[in-house]
Amino acid sequence: MHIPCGLCGKVAPKWCARRDCPLFPKTSIPAKQSFAGSAPNLFVGSYGYPSVNVGVLATETYQGNDDPRGWTASKTPISEIVQLRSNLVNSTAPVHVKENAGPYQELRSLIAQSERSVAIDIALEKPPVFTVQYPTGTSPVGPSVALKSAALTENVHVPTDVEKTLSDDLTASEQLRALSTRHDGYYMQKLFAAGLLGVDKKLVPTRWSITATDDTLGKQHLEKIREFPVLSEAEVYTGGHYGNNYCIILLPHNLQFELFELLVGSRTTAEGVWTDYEPFSGRTNYADDTVGGYYAARLGITELLVARKRQAAVIAFRFVDDSYTNPLGVWVVREAVKLALENKPLRFATDELALLYLKAYASKKHQYDVKQWLAKSKLLIALRQKTLEDY
Repeated sequence: MHIPCGLCGKVAPKWCARRDCPLFPKTSIPAKQSFAGSAPNLFVGSYGYPSVNVGVLATETYQGNDDPRGWTASKTPISEIVQLRSNLVNSTAPVHVKENAGPYQELRSLIAQSERSVAIDIALEKPPVFTVQYPTGTSPVGPSVALKSAALTENVHVPTDVEKTLSDDLTASEQLRALSTRHDGYYMQKLFAAGLLGVDKKLVPTRWSITATDDTLGKQHLEKIREFPVLSEAEVYTGGHYGNNYCIILLPHNLQFELFELLVGSRTTAEGVWTDYEPFSGRTNYADDTVGGYYAARLGITELLVARKRQAAVIAFRFVDDSYTNPLGVWVVREAVKLALENKPLRFATDELALLYLKAYASKKHQYDVKQWLAKSKLLIALRQKTLEDY
């Protein structure tokens, strides 16, 4: 989904280029060329792939600058999240993804394996000019400046199970399966991006690592779900945060998944709808319309179905309203879906009643008529077709 700014209409990530934009966080942070700080994460770019810039994200004082779950739990305002992210200096160095070497390879590896932000000394080639960048699919970051030198100033603890799993001769998928029992997706995304997973051990651009982690874990869930009995009745879940609200309908049929993403409010347009569909057998290509949001939403929903040991045909609607002023990354989708699924579902005796509720919800809460999109739904068309069991 490409979200235009509600003020000037430019599409992220370029709509934030105006220094006087009222949505731009004002900062009084001194532009230090060298500082002792804390590094919570890495950023692997995709421009010029396979030769990319790899950055250590660091700030003088860590204040939850890389904490999607914490922001969600505390309902941290969007403007404050952008401010926190703009404080992270992206100190970059050029690397070929297949080489994944150089003087900072071990440093990057330890930062990725740490479960918390680590102490570091950073020296940059020039003082940073503070700004905000919105890389597609990832959280905002502050200025990018060439790295002159960097060194960790503490011993980094690597969890024993992580150390063992990474040393085993396993595929990335097998390692994610093993790690997922004790570690969350955000941690595994760091490992993926840092080139620590799989046999090849190559760097992966951050936005690709996010989607790859969500997709891989989701597919592993789908393997189990296809063997479960079908849900007994239709269920509807609603909820979300940061102007991203979901209406998720589980219908008592064999597994399918379809996602619709819509802009509502002042940014509503006739063509402002993105959608992707997955049949029982699974997808054979990338979700080009809804991209990373597809895999993040699917992951949360498959986690619920695995926990309940049930399968269902799932149709999910994402409504993005004007309060989502700044693109914060795919984590917003992941956490919004979880919030919706934590709410008590409404249960309906028939598919038709559940879909009627969706229409009423969209109309009342978002002043949006979803009728035309339901008529084009590949999932609903598939459910209307006769199967061998009907004869």
